[in-house]
Amino acid sequence: MFLAIAACDVDKKSDREKGFEQINIEMEKFEKAAENLERVYGKIRFWSNPDGYVPDRYFHWASQAEDISFMFQVERGFHKYLDDWMSGK
Repeated sequence: MFLAIAACDVDKKSDREKGFEQINIEMEKFEKAAENLERVYGKIRFWSNPDGYVPDRYFHWASQAEDISFMFQVERGFHKYLDDWMSGK
């Protein structure tokens, strides 16, 4: 991903667009890997909290989700930032 971002640090717009394409490819690769992990992880873990589950009173990502989305929260936030940056927002 960082190499793709570095490819965008150029003056020529056409070269920057190629870097944007590489960023999109890297984000797609990440999402595929995350989907595969969720599929495999789902075979050995329960996806919902049991009846009577008492949520942790402290906030941390792992205790706030029933699935493994917390594992990807930082990356997905970064991907949103990259999407906004590439679209000029």
